[in-house]
Amino acid sequence: MDLSILPFLMGTPAAYQLPLLLWALMLGAGCIPSRRGMGLVALPTPGAASMVGSVRATASPSSPPPLPSAPARAKSAPAPEAGGEKVVPISPLPAPAAYAERATAYVRMNGDACEAELRHRGIPHTSAAPAHGVDRPIRLTGPLHGVEIHEPGSPASWHRSVNEILDCRLALALDDFAALLAERDIVEVIHVSFYRKNARIAGRGTPSQHASGRALDLSVLVKRDGSRLDILQDWHGAIGDKVCGPDAAPPRQDTSGARELRNLVCEAASRGIFHLILTPNFNQAHSNHLHLDLTPNRTHADVK
Repeated sequence: MDLSILPFLMGTPAAYQLPLLLWALMLGAGCIPSRRGMGLVALPTPGAASMVGSVRATASPSSPPPLPSAPARAKSAPAPEAGGEKVVPISPLPAPAAYAERATAYVRMNGDACEAELRHRGIPHTSAAPAHGVDRPIRLTGPLHGVEIHEPGSPASWHRSVNEILDCRLALALDDFAALLAERDIVEVIHVSFYRKNARIAGRGTPSQHASGRALDLSVLVKRDGSRLDILQDWHGAIGDKVCGPDAAPPRQDTSGARELRNLVCEAASRGIFHLILTPNFNQAHSNHLHLDLTPNRTHADVK
């Protein structure tokens, strides 16, 4: 206890000596009671008041160390969109040609001019037996620009079935299409058919271009490294979705295969190689193949 307070106590009225003595004892122990915690009030005497102020000024504890900074709050992951997987827009795709120049030129050729063009290009082919509805029936006998176009099966069975008969005009369009495929390192086209006798358009009953050997139903593309683009497994579209042009709908699953197939289809349409391309976005009947054809009396390219 600091004895220097004793003279002050001796000069203080008796009523205040005991409280001040208790205060001095607690001060010596390093404990300063708060007014709120102890219920103390300031003493009315000037001397006592100045002493209390002095005690507080000299005995205030040092300021507490600052609290550590709170860790930065991690940004919340974006909430998944309603309905499942987030759909990512794809870059703008080419729009179909307003005038399908190549397809229209081919379909307007007479038979002799068509066969002369086959020979001029060196397209490997042979004449086929007459086929009902086909003007100039032929069979392909080898690859076009390094791309084999055939039905499923071993190479020994390629180009032999009746479904592999095609009109020579379609062969010219396929030669252009094969050049586009070769640019993308595709070496095989596996198809369902060219020619189907008496084929009709579902729901309409009018003749399909398959009945004239002017259509191809493409199911699988094989690349040089052996990878495959399968229409059934890799298209990832929905019926009614727009396929080509800047406002095309994105694939429902944004895969490299889905993008590659759309780019290929839309590029073929932009070059005017075919008049009509039907995709799985058209209807359920086309869920496993692309239909590509030459259509008389049509001049523009269309993709559905």
